[in-house]
Amino acid sequence: MSQGLRTRPRSDAGGLSVLSAQMKYRSSRRQFLQRVGLAVGSAFHLGWRARPRPSRAIGANDRLRLGVVGVGGYGAELLRACDEEQVLALCDVDRRALDAARVSNPQATLYRDFRRMLDHERLDGVVVAAADHAHAVICAAALQTGCHVYCAAPMARTVSEARRLSQLAARARCVTQVGEAFASSPVETALLELLRGNAVGPILEVHAWTSRSHGELRTEPEAPMAPPHLDFELWLGPSFPRKYRESLTAGKWRHWWEFGGGTLADVGAAQFDLIHRALDLAAPERVEAEGPPLHLDYTPAWLSARWVYSRKAQQAPLVVLWNHGAPPRDALRSLLPATATDGVLFLGDHGELVVTQNDLTIRLRDEPAHRPLSSIDNPPGRRPMAQWRESCRSSRKGDRRFENAAAPTESMLLGNVAYRTDRKLVWDPRGLVASNLPDASEYLQHSYQPGWEI
Repeated sequence: MSQGLRTRPRSDAGGLSVLSAQMKYRSSRRQFLQRVGLAVGSAFHLGWRARPRPSRAIGANDRLRLGVVGVGGYGAELLRACDEEQVLALCDVDRRALDAARVSNPQATLYRDFRRMLDHERLDGVVVAAADHAHAVICAAALQTGCHVYCAAPMARTVSEARRLSQLAARARCVTQVGEAFASSPVETALLELLRGNAVGPILEVHAWTSRSHGELRTEPEAPMAPPHLDFELWLGPSFPRKYRESLTAGKWRHWWEFGGGTLADVGAAQFDLIHRALDLAAPERVEAEGPPLHLDYTPAWLSARWVYSRKAQQAPLVVLWNHGAPPRDALRSLLPATATDGVLFLGDHGELVVTQNDLTIRLRDEPAHRPLSSIDNPPGRRPMAQWRESCRSSRKGDRRFENAAAPTESMLLGNVAYRTDRKLVWDPRGLVASNLPDASEYLQHSYQPGWEI
């Protein structure tokens, strides 16, 4: 592996390769769950189908009739961004989150189960801010009822799930949007103008990084039962039954492969959306990654990954590098603003453009320091939400619709697949397979609890 990537130590697993051992473990677990666990939820989940409803014409001055799924944490921020609309329904598996959200939305009907909400309410749109593993199934159900959909990033947990959801959205006559942090921001607008104007010359490499880490958790005992305010079976949703653990719902579900994608899926979703949009990228040709020894349940505390994209005309291939949980390479650190904790650096032939959470700076080869150019002047959650609401009224699909968001989402998630297989992936986007490693499908294809498939 090149560009500083090294193969991580591999466990012997009794003579099996790491990938084979993982597949044996997961297969055995699924068989066990099918024998003894699925009966717990099957009767409740099987047989539900979304009932399509005729959509209404929304006038320029009409308030959207919205339902919000996931109203705690980031969902509370998105709920506040809906304050100019008519919020008819609030849905969350946690009673405490519902009670808190109802204080500012006393008119809303409360639901634990999003399917009941879709059955009983006549909504124009649905805002999805649940845990990552539930994003796609909620979005798909809302689309099937004819609702416009806004989804917090990432739109899906696996590559196949992102592809499937984009296909559903393409067929639906609904406005969809993934809530990316940089969407239509002053920073993004300025960046696109500079790149189109060749301000720093041809882009040679892109570096995305963050100091945050949703890494491996300490092993914790299974709890005898979930707390009374939480419907844990509904929280699991499309995932297979398991015993409750506090970390799953204490804001740490991103640490689990089954429910999130670690730091890369959290921070990298917005960064890869920006990179793809800024440089007009399609799918990568090759992806490789390194990190600590693989844990079957938990995402890595640090990860370095490398994507290679082919480009149009006579341009050389583009390399995109990701790093989290470890200091940036010395060569990269010298190019970053001292206060930057995460961001994207576009390394050009004549200089660099650095995008952080709130700012865009430029440094040309003949200048000693970064020069600020633009900053975000409004809350990230409110800006893309306003864009989606406007699109709902005009019935025009926006730039961040699911069909467009799928490619950067798939590319980003391939970094996790490369890490989990410990192999360089040669990617075939049409077949949705790694052409050199068929067994990688274990991490590319999504498995649902029966009755939750999309």
